[in-house]
Amino acid sequence: MKPREDVVIDGTDIVVTRQHDVEPLLQGIKERSEITSKNYRGPVGSQWIGSIDTITGAIWAKECGAAIGTKEFAEYAKKKLMDPNYQKFRADLH
Repeated sequence: MKPREDVVIDGTDIVVTRQHDVEPLLQGIKERSEITSKNYRGPVGSQWIGSIDTITGAIWAKECGAAIGTKEFAEYAKKKLMDPNYQKFRADLH
């Protein structure tokens, strides 16, 4: 689903608000973690920890200064997924 973007112009200020319905993503994480073995290991010994939406990914890429898909971004995203604030993005594969 495409993110919703609202632009409000108030005098000299322009405020852009982006929203993304992540409920389907969260439901998919829940369903996938229920059917995936807790011992599942993907290619090269990697393990699926969770998923994030495009807006959160862009924010995290800006925070860490690395592009999405790089090793640096993957390490940063892994740390963020372990943060209790982002636990809904995380699969229960511990």
